[in-house]
Amino acid sequence: MILTINLDKKHIQESLELFLTKLLYYIYSWLSNDGEVIGYIIGVFHVLIATSIPIIIFISHMIYPNFWLKLFNFVCLFIIFIQHIVFNVCLLIPMEERLTKQQTIFYPLLEKMLEPIGISINQFITYLVISEGTAVICFGLELLSHVSRFVYTYYGIDI
Repeated sequence: MILTINLDKKHIQESLELFLTKLLYYIYSWLSNDGEVIGYIIGVFHVLIATSIPIIIFISHMIYPNFWLKLFNFVCLFIIFIQHIVFNVCLLIPMEERLTKQQTIFYPLLEKMLEPIGISINQFITYLVISEGTAVICFGLELLSHVSRFVYTYYGIDI
């Protein structure tokens, strides 16, 4: 028995998209087996995730500053950042476009939002990846400070 690992980015992206598509077909088989309907569900998830991340960041820092909520937020943001860097696209966009056989609803929505500012989608995506990287670094340092504070208080070390 030979175990081989293929580290081709295109193969990994296709495998992840296939896995996520099959997972969503399994979860929503009670609703529909039509690929177009599943594609629109993926589009709705994409918009919900994109709008809920800033809300969760606000909640975890202003309203409910809990370590585990901050850790969950960091892990989600880290996964999103890594897939944006590695695959140069959010995995949900090609899945949605393949299933619905048309352009994702995310781009026209972004174009309408960015029109008054005068920024193109490519510039926005560049700024988004830079801000994601900055946020991942800052939230990682914040979690490190929480862990350090816990270790110092647990061992009774005064600073």
